[in-house]
Amino acid sequence: MKIKSKPSEPRTPDQPEKSGKLAETIQANKQWFHAIAQQSSDIILVVNREAVVLYENDAVERILGFKPEERIGEKVFDHAHPDDVGFLSDAFNLLFADENAPVQQREVRVQDIEGNWHIFEAGASHLKQKGIVEAVVVNLRDITDRKRVEEALQESEARLHEREERYRNILDNMEEVYYEIDLKGRMTFFNSTAVRKLGYSRNEMIGMNFRQYVEKESHQKVFDAFHKVFLTGEPVQGVDWEIISKTGVRMPVESSISLMRGLQGDPVGFRGIIRDVTERKRAEEKLHREEQRFRALADQSADIIVIVNRKGIIIYENNAIEKVLGYKPEERIGGGLFDLVHPDDLKYLTEIAIKIAKDINAPHLRSEMRIRHRDGDWRIFEVTGSSLINRGKIESGIVNLRDITERKLAEKALRDSEARYREREERYRNILDNMEEAYYEVDLKGNLTFFNAAAVMNLGYADNFMMGLNFREYVDDENANKVFEAYHKVFLTGEPIKGIDWELITKESGKIPVESSISLIRDVQAKPVGFRGIIRDITERKRAEEALRESEAKFRNLTETAQDAIVTTNMKGMITYANPAAKALASGKAVVGMVLKDFLPPDSVEHHYDQIFDLLSRGFSETLSYESKIMRSPGDDPLYFDVKSSTLWNRGEPSGILLVARDATERKRTEEEIRLMAIIDPMTGLLNRRGFISLAEQQMKAAVRSCKKMLLFFIDLDGLKFINDTWGHEEGDRALRRTSAILKNTFRESDIVARLGGDEFATLVYDSPELPEVIMKRLQCRTDEECAASDLPYIISMSIGIADYDPSVPCSIHELMYEADQLMYNQKKSKKQAGKYPV
Repeated sequence: MKIKSKPSEPRTPDQPEKSGKLAETIQANKQWFHAIAQQSSDIILVVNREAVVLYENDAVERILGFKPEERIGEKVFDHAHPDDVGFLSDAFNLLFADENAPVQQREVRVQDIEGNWHIFEAGASHLKQKGIVEAVVVNLRDITDRKRVEEALQESEARLHEREERYRNILDNMEEVYYEIDLKGRMTFFNSTAVRKLGYSRNEMIGMNFRQYVEKESHQKVFDAFHKVFLTGEPVQGVDWEIISKTGVRMPVESSISLMRGLQGDPVGFRGIIRDVTERKRAEEKLHREEQRFRALADQSADIIVIVNRKGIIIYENNAIEKVLGYKPEERIGGGLFDLVHPDDLKYLTEIAIKIAKDINAPHLRSEMRIRHRDGDWRIFEVTGSSLINRGKIESGIVNLRDITERKLAEKALRDSEARYREREERYRNILDNMEEAYYEVDLKGNLTFFNAAAVMNLGYADNFMMGLNFREYVDDENANKVFEAYHKVFLTGEPIKGIDWELITKESGKIPVESSISLIRDVQAKPVGFRGIIRDITERKRAEEALRESEAKFRNLTETAQDAIVTTNMKGMITYANPAAKALASGKAVVGMVLKDFLPPDSVEHHYDQIFDLLSRGFSETLSYESKIMRSPGDDPLYFDVKSSTLWNRGEPSGILLVARDATERKRTEEEIRLMAIIDPMTGLLNRRGFISLAEQQMKAAVRSCKKMLLFFIDLDGLKFINDTWGHEEGDRALRRTSAILKNTFRESDIVARLGGDEFATLVYDSPELPEVIMKRLQCRTDEECAASDLPYIISMSIGIADYDPSVPCSIHELMYEADQLMYNQKKSKKQAGKYPV
């Protein structure tokens, strides 16, 4: 290519002569050029008007692979990129045509000896001789590596932007709230769900402190959770609290919290996921109401109700055990079912229990047995027992014990409902990979294109196998059609849908129930390209629902077979439920829907219902117990019923009343007969424990009123077991009677003397003028006299503890007995250590 010359200077025959002079000039200054050029890392060229290279430094060989001498005489454009030749030609023409033209700069591409293209930052300027442009000096700086780095940086930024957009879309399409806050609890980042749930604008929420949207009573709880994460650095999950929207709506939530750190590892804030647990709370509340309902029935039962596991270990026992047998329920938990059963009854009952525990079709246990009371007496019980079956397997057993020594008791049993919801996890790629829920993306054909670690874990396949897997490969045909219709609906409407239930087939566990959300994915042109959503395993929820249904069925089975009359009403007094026993009292009338007052004729029943509703309206919600009487035909004795009523609750508000009525006619007939027998020990004729405590409590009240002191003697007959084992229980009974006689002869008639049970006696001395030492001396004399007068093979000896009752510092009879018992025990221990204990 030839460079255009100035029009004002046409070529003349002496042009070669000028070129010769230029060559001479260059030759003369060769050392000067060489010194500068050889120090430069850039390629430096000198080019004449014909675009012929007159000089090129050694950098050309290092950068392009050409030796400098090979380039001398070549055209400067020979290795330039075709697209850049036009610029180079125009630049040279301008420089030779206009001596005032500025330096020409641009990026150009030049091919090296191996055919690779290099990018150069080119600069071209005049080389003048006596004011005339004789040549052009070109400087080429290789910027190929810089350009590659810049292109890589641009590509990296583009990819980063694409990923940020992708994850932002993921966050904004999550059902859960994602948030980030600084160390002062101020919002720094959140997703669209947070804006939608709280109802504030994004500008309002940026910088908002958590105390502005957290219910006040939860402020300290939330702060403590954040503080714990700050101190330990460990994330926490499942923090329950309430958030308040801009409109004041309260929402129960469950949150996760983890610590965010800066580049130097310093804590800079917190991040987490907040999940709306309103539905879970409703389910828990419903389950709690059912548990209250069961608990109310169990607590009102006069029968002893026991639940045992397959090994016969007691896991539940109601409060009736204390009233009937004198044991506290917590004392019995963990003990064996038959620990207190009479030895003669044990073998038969054990055989029946083993059959029931092994055979799902075994008949119910129905029998009678004797059980030892805390005071040592044997009581007769009517016992019924059966298996509790869950999902076709025997899980535990339930036993109903009715004390028929004093009165008949009806069968009644409840078992505690068990169900707990568990939901907690967290966040986004870091969050998404730690979420309990599976996050997924599929293309329009339903092939997986993206998923988190939870999805891999749920399905049980390897990552590379799952990529591209079609949804029909992990659901059956029935569910595939259901899922397809859901995708199709979202595709047509563009609206996301939530709460789709279907079954997913895992590699290891088979089918599991899941709940899914689906939303549409669009590209930058808003064209649908796929779907995304979250899949939640709802196995536990399904089990809880099943447990609730089973619990309701068990409640109905219990009430339908109960001998007690059971009735529920609403707050207007209208009967909403009546079991068969209750309907029988109404002589065949339609009971449900009837007003409670009309359940039985007013002239035949004593009503307490007005008082019940009056107390309920004034906030009284405790269980009420009372007796009701039904008058029969003239000349017939009335029927008596023990009635218990308790409040039914719904969402924290009273919703009605539960009434349980038991036939107490037989009890009323025998009460008078057993009243006196209930407080006397038949062996010694002394008061028993019940009689002693009853009279002692009255005497203590009198002592407080009159400011009189009392003494409590707690007495234990020494060596009774040795006497029984050596000479037999008959001789042991004689020893107890002799001890009773000694005590009667020692104490005044006004003193309260009792046999508490076994070898234990007690005497309460009221306002005695004698010192304890005087009484003890008299007691020892009476004991010695009895031992001397009787030809006994053993010595009667007693260990005694004396407690002083001061009415100015009152205490209960049980506390006083405990104090005296400890003193007695210390004396007995001292006797044994000193070798003075009789054997």
